[in-house]
Amino acid sequence: MIIRFFKFGYIKIIGAIIYLALLYLLVDIFGWGEMIAQIIMVIVTFFTKFYLNNYITWNDRRAKNKKIFFRQLTIYTLISIIVSAINILIYYILIKLNIHYLIAAIISGGMITLLGFWLCDRYVWKKEDEKEII
Repeated sequence: MIIRFFKFGYIKIIGAIIYLALLYLLVDIFGWGEMIAQIIMVIVTFFTKFYLNNYITWNDRRAKNKKIFFRQLTIYTLISIIVSAINILIYYILIKLNIHYLIAAIISGGMITLLGFWLCDRYVWKKEDEKEII
């Protein structure tokens, strides 16, 4: 479990680097608003992290057929929506507290990492002998 969490954290760091670099480009280079850039980056990193976690973190629990793959993607999507909403809410609060948007993004992302890992391990890439929830 600890090794898996470190893999998850590694994917999170890769996602954060991509996310922060593109967030910076959208806000400071292209002049987009901080909130719209944040929402777009959450969506972009969603797909990146699903793919990487599927092939690195939970490689041993990857889908063996299309039905399981789409179940994993569906549950991952639902979990990501919830975790992303929490992330955006924390980000918004920090921005309103006059914390720089990049620092706010790092803080909000870090706060939801444990929750995201637990939910993914328990519901998305659960052990095969566990009961289906969908």
